[in-house]
Amino acid sequence: MQEVSVDTVLSTYTGSYANNDSGSVEQSEMVGRLRLKALQTEKKEERARDTFAMKLLEEQNRIKVGGEKTYTVEFWQTPFNSTGYKMGNLKLLIYGSDFDRGAELYEYRDTFYLRNFNNFYQLRHSYKMQPLHTVDSTHAFIKMLKDKEK
Repeated sequence: MQEVSVDTVLSTYTGSYANNDSGSVEQSEMVGRLRLKALQTEKKEERARDTFAMKLLEEQNRIKVGGEKTYTVEFWQTPFNSTGYKMGNLKLLIYGSDFDRGAELYEYRDTFYLRNFNNFYQLRHSYKMQPLHTVDSTHAFIKMLKDKEK
């Protein structure tokens, strides 16, 4: 048995875990961690409009509004094989999905999309556990990505 202490902005987990003889997880176990930049996928005109608004906000309030965001993405396995996610404060916790070192995170119109292996998951900021929803090939975001590749 190995002692684990993981401090996250969303939650703190301190405990022990062990794999039993059947290979199943007895308590929550982090299986991987990545730092991913949220790739901006909006059209240049939309981004230019937002950038102008951000500059006005910065000048008015003397607040610096960041552009690219880098998220810490953690992949967790649970004993109940539940799937879901929590997202906030530049941290994304994924439960019940396999760890993919080649994962990518996209931001499109205030919604995030995680490409994990061949699946795309739609994500929004939430401190509560939310279900993982896959996005099919007819979704506007997937069509936009395909158009950019052409």
